[in-house]
Amino acid sequence: CSVGTFKINDLMPASRTLCLAGRRYAPAAIVAVPLVGMSVPMSLPQTTSGYGLGPDEGDPLWFNGGRAVVKATVDQTQGRYAALEMWARKGFAAPLHIHHNEDEFFIVMSGEVRVRHGDEVIEAVPGSFVYGPRGVPHSFHIDSEEAKILLLFGPGGVEGFFR
Repeated sequence: CSVGTFKINDLMPASRTLCLAGRRYAPAAIVAVPLVGMSVPMSLPQTTSGYGLGPDEGDPLWFNGGRAVVKATVDQTQGRYAALEMWARKGFAAPLHIHHNEDEFFIVMSGEVRVRHGDEVIEAVPGSFVYGPRGVPHSFHIDSEEAKILLLFGPGGVEGFFR
């Protein structure tokens, strides 16, 4: 991996990271697979011009026990952004981690999500927006029975971690 790469968890030594598409990821018990009955090939528009997707449209997959749909990739946005919609049940969480190359935006669409950003804890409810700049440790935890969140990353590329 090159200098200035992404590492999912700064608490893990660099020697224990996984390289994927030139980026580093800490090892974790994370499994991302296409949803049963869904096609494996990407179902997103193969374009860099504007496009629209309806509910549940995009590239579906399971990620660590949550259902995700990739809505935008680095290829579609000319490297600028990535977008991922996630549905998860109570207790689903992302461990404390740092993005070195990407800013992350959390938009809570339904449910209650506790977002830790640095030393601050935000109790996010539907309509809440949380901005997490690169370099700041953050995590989130689903507190309600279910929640739906939209995750936006800039620049794009981190969506490869979820596949």
